[in-house]
Amino acid sequence: MKTFIFTLFMLCTISPYNVQAQSSDKVLTPENGERCGFIANENRLSNNNPYRLSKNQFENWITPEIKKIKTQRTINATENTIITIPVVVHVIHNGDNYGVEENITDTQVQSQLTVLTEDFRRMAGTLGYNDNPVGADLEIEFVLAQQTPDGCPTNGINRVDMGQENWSTDDIEDIVKPATIWDPTQYMNMWSVSFTRTDLLGYAQFPSSSQLKGLDEDEGNATTDGVVCSYNSFGSIDYDDGSFTLIKTYNRGRTMTHEVGHFFGLRHIWGDGDCTVDDYVTDTPLAGDSNSGCPIIDTCTTKDETEVVYDMVENYMDYTNDVCMNIFTQGQKERVLAVLENSPRRKELVTSNKDEAPDSVDNDPSISFVEIDIPVCESEVAATIKLTNYGTISLTSLIITSEISNGEISNYNWTGNIAPGASETVTLPSITVSSTDTTYNISISSPNGETDARTCNNEISEDLKLTTIFTSTTIINFNIKTDLEASETTWEFLNSNDEVIKEGGGKYFGNLEVSESFEVSSDECYTFVIYDAGGNGICCSNGDGYFTLSTEDGTILYTGGEFTNEDRIHISTKTLSLSDKVFADSIKLYPNPTKDFLNIKFSDLTALPTQYQIYNMLGQLIKQQQINTTTDLKINASQLQSGMYFIRLTNGSNSVSLRFIKE
Repeated sequence: MKTFIFTLFMLCTISPYNVQAQSSDKVLTPENGERCGFIANENRLSNNNPYRLSKNQFENWITPEIKKIKTQRTINATENTIITIPVVVHVIHNGDNYGVEENITDTQVQSQLTVLTEDFRRMAGTLGYNDNPVGADLEIEFVLAQQTPDGCPTNGINRVDMGQENWSTDDIEDIVKPATIWDPTQYMNMWSVSFTRTDLLGYAQFPSSSQLKGLDEDEGNATTDGVVCSYNSFGSIDYDDGSFTLIKTYNRGRTMTHEVGHFFGLRHIWGDGDCTVDDYVTDTPLAGDSNSGCPIIDTCTTKDETEVVYDMVENYMDYTNDVCMNIFTQGQKERVLAVLENSPRRKELVTSNKDEAPDSVDNDPSISFVEIDIPVCESEVAATIKLTNYGTISLTSLIITSEISNGEISNYNWTGNIAPGASETVTLPSITVSSTDTTYNISISSPNGETDARTCNNEISEDLKLTTIFTSTTIINFNIKTDLEASETTWEFLNSNDEVIKEGGGKYFGNLEVSESFEVSSDECYTFVIYDAGGNGICCSNGDGYFTLSTEDGTILYTGGEFTNEDRIHISTKTLSLSDKVFADSIKLYPNPTKDFLNIKFSDLTALPTQYQIYNMLGQLIKQQQINTTTDLKINASQLQSGMYFIRLTNGSNSVSLRFIKE
């Protein structure tokens, strides 16, 4: 039995305008162990926004709207018009090839949309059908969007390489969502990700109300609105073309059916409490807790056991196995319809036209990244792209222009034959990169020798970070604190010929701290590899292990510990390009360490950078800004957490990353 902590109040007539009362029934539910993170996310939103309605206040607002829906359905018993929801699926990955791990295939994405429609339509002949007297066809269908926010054609799948394999819910809310979300009034945003927590399957943002007048109780929440799902429970094996990797038990797409239910205002059927707490739907029986598996159970049997009312374990808003779920009720339908008619952003979704294709044109090619091959410690970069023909005539020729931020440009005259609606993968000739940090821009022009009718899908860009270069060090220091299964840990330090310079481990014991040093030469490329035979890294499952790599002056090159079977780090001592070295030598950061403000000083004021970007030790972008005047060289770092950061400064063809510490 899971333990939940609640402070409960009877529904009353407390005015939702009374901000003081809004925290009266905040839920403090433990996050760990919950396959659905809905409650934890709602707590987060409430803590961050004092104007977001509490649970009771939301129910006070929605209850009369539900009554209106019930009255309308009684008067007009005929079926309503089918509601079509345009969906964009953001596939968040770590640079994996298409179809590998979290970079799931288009087929897997489409299978999830198919299951959602089957379930919300109570579709006969599918797993979403039921013959329960209270079962409901919610009359909602889900389709992938056909237009981007700026009116370009799309398949509704937005693949984004964010350079990180796993994500915490905090980082998803603070980093992933704001960086990728499409207009939430026009699209239901879905994110397929790899969670840091392996027990978490998904979570949704509960709808807001429009009750507070003169106060924007929803401020900030528009940048995070949508539904998130673990990539290996996204989709259904019933439509597997051989490319799916799904968790057994949660492999029929019902995680997203459950989370989309939350998105439309449905609560867990046990009310997130015991038998005294309801989900505010009359035709779902009371339940004492969530259920798993496929049980026949009554968790709220009376003491004398004279009445047995079985839990509705087949309801999508329980925690049972995917194959057991097959019902939304009439009462749940009325609640969803009330939300769709009244809740901000939900009501706009109903009238969105983003499921319609844009106007047809003759020439309309589109470009997207497939992968970028960056050889270890080398400067030749090759991109593989996908050309898609959204025009009405075949695409037979095209100019593809590659440009690196140092000014090098390469034109590639592509020829072929791509039919309307079809795609082709193209690997471009390599282009030389002379900076460790650069931007790779690719654009297309002159389709079939004509003017492109739509240019909003003609350019792509990717920030590249080549192997970190440390030319001055002659020593690499390695420090490790092992986990409780230390004997599973081994490591190697190799040169560019894959020759082992030094190796260790295999005989460690738990929570041991070890230090090693490796001598390195100039103009060489090294690789450090740490292995874990248990397949769970050293940081998180069996203790708090970690490791660091640093230069002889203490500069941290890498810190880690969270991996599966191995973690591989490349370190270069090759010489910087002359222009980068001159640029770096002209820069000074002070004070370093800093408590509040970090100043950037340039010996040559004519070489001011055009922008700065601040990254944490995990490589996550924390802050960025354009630099227009010298006043922009004073950076407020007071909001940063204590720790080490890198600031990347870019000026035309030059780019350099410098380390600083926030106390």
